[in-house]
Formats: sequence, C-alpha cells, structure tokens
Amino acid sequence: MKQRILHIIICLLAVLTVTAQTQFRTSELKRLASVLAIDVSQLPEGYSHPTANGSLLTIHLDKQTVDHIGLRLFSSEMRHAGSSRIFDFLERYFLQLKYPPTVKSTANM
Repeated sequence: MKQRILHIIICLLAVLTVTAQTQFRTSELKRLASVLAIDVSQLPEGYSHPTANGSLLTIHLDKQTVDHIGLRLFSSEMRHAGSSRIFDFLERYFLQLKYPPTVKSTANM
C-alpha cells in the first residue's frame, strides 16, 4: 500500500514538473521574448546568453520566471563586482531601443 502511494506521488510530481510553464515578471519582458522569438522553455535557471536576430542577449530565469532580457553589455565578472539592477536596466533599455514598444517611439524613450 505504501509503495502504491509513493508511485502515485512520484507520478503527480512528474506531471506537475512537465506542465510548469515559464512565466514573465512583466508584460514587456513577454513582448520582448515574443518579438525575438526566444524559446524560453529551453532556458536554464540563472543567467544565459542566447543569440536572437543577430544580437547577443542576457536573459535571467529565476524559479521558472523570466525577470530580465537585454542586450549583453556586461561580462559575468562585471555583474559580480557591481549592481546587477543597474546593469539589467541598461541592457534592457538598449534592447528596447532596438525593439520599442508600440506605445513609445525610440525618440520618446
């Protein structure tokens, strides 16, 4: 009986793990991922540096949530030495200049 319950729990955990979808912290991050055709299901946890539309990107995934997408401007060593939030802002800002939201033009940004 205990073994059967254990098998059921393992099966349920496997189903939940497979069905867990990657989320986005903001709708703007979701828009950028869509515009760049990034397959977020293939991203590892932490920082990764895929290429999309000829641009090297920095993407951060934390607990199945994308919380940063930007042009890669800073090395990993610089990120460890300084404020990651400022680096994230600058990387995202320059990516948004290349792919501005429909409500803002590049000139307005």
